[in-house]
Amino acid sequence: MVGQQYARISHTPLSSSPVSIPVGLSAVALCLGVACGKAEDPTAFELVVSDSIGSETGSVTFSRVPSACVLETGEIAVLDSGNSTLWLFSENGDSLKATSIEGGGPGEFYSANCVTPAPGSGVWLSSFYDRKMVLLDDTLGLQEDVVLVDPEYCTPLVIVSHPSGELIGRFQVGSVDSSGTAIAMLNEDGSLDQVFRRTMVLFDQTGTRQAETSMVAAAGQNGLVYIAPQIGQEYHIYSYATDGSLVKDICIPEIHMQPKPAEVIALERDHAMANWISATGSADGFAYEPPQFYNMIEYLGTDSLGRIWALRGDYTNPTFDVFSPDGQREFTCTTSLPSWQECDRWLFYIGEGGFLAMPYNPDRYPLVYILRLQEVAVQQD
Repeated sequence: MVGQQYARISHTPLSSSPVSIPVGLSAVALCLGVACGKAEDPTAFELVVSDSIGSETGSVTFSRVPSACVLETGEIAVLDSGNSTLWLFSENGDSLKATSIEGGGPGEFYSANCVTPAPGSGVWLSSFYDRKMVLLDDTLGLQEDVVLVDPEYCTPLVIVSHPSGELIGRFQVGSVDSSGTAIAMLNEDGSLDQVFRRTMVLFDQTGTRQAETSMVAAAGQNGLVYIAPQIGQEYHIYSYATDGSLVKDICIPEIHMQPKPAEVIALERDHAMANWISATGSADGFAYEPPQFYNMIEYLGTDSLGRIWALRGDYTNPTFDVFSPDGQREFTCTTSLPSWQECDRWLFYIGEGGFLAMPYNPDRYPLVYILRLQEVAVQQD
């Protein structure tokens, strides 16, 4: 199946007169909008680079970084799937430890995709391909190796591990004639318990219809789970309790899916065909047509104040809509990232410990960028 492809972008930093504010401070005197209501945004914020991890040469070089996160201790875990290595850095970016995770045994992966903080100082690793999730402690030693036992569910991606023990993840679902996406709670024996949201469509060989079921999710305060469909006519973020009950529907009617420029669609089609030819040896049977619109929401995260960060789908200009824990829209946050780091798109981590950005498929060597939130002076007409 041909996955979603992205046009190569070069992000140009914004021109601004910044006033730095600490990550832990809430936005003050912002014009808030209730759920399903319009919200004005008189104050501008952006995420800017404060430091970076990695180098072109030397002791810390990365091959491919699909995921990174900040632990409760402030340490930063970086997954280098290209080298099958998990790195642990101090909050200042100093290398503390690295361990190989390559293989098919306990605690090992053929291809890991995601690293997520665990309660305390450990991390969870998960993989689209290995059908399992692995818990490592603060020394990167193996604690648990959880393998999915339900044949209908595959490609696990850990979203959160609550202190009370609940492990919540995103899964692909497959049956005889249909497939889709589900957000569910996982038991210690690898079986699935509570399913928060599940969307299915008839199976499509090209993967186009399966993309319509895609969802992103994040953990909230008090055990809440936030779930957002990536494709749809309306902007929704659903909040669920751990018992599966719907708590709130955050809806912003004035935000719509944005059409992609023709050149972006053409690049996505070219990239998809190149991958198809690489996998099959010829262009015969290639039938992928890129989506005409960007996703509504590309990523969800929550910060130390419980605010919900929703990344809009236009990956050429990464922008977040930020909501309070009760669903009120607080502000919009743009990003200022290195212009030299040309890549297909940017990946982000928003968590209680801080903010990170990683270039996906960069032209040059990848770095992991530590971000900070700052207010931007707004020019008055």
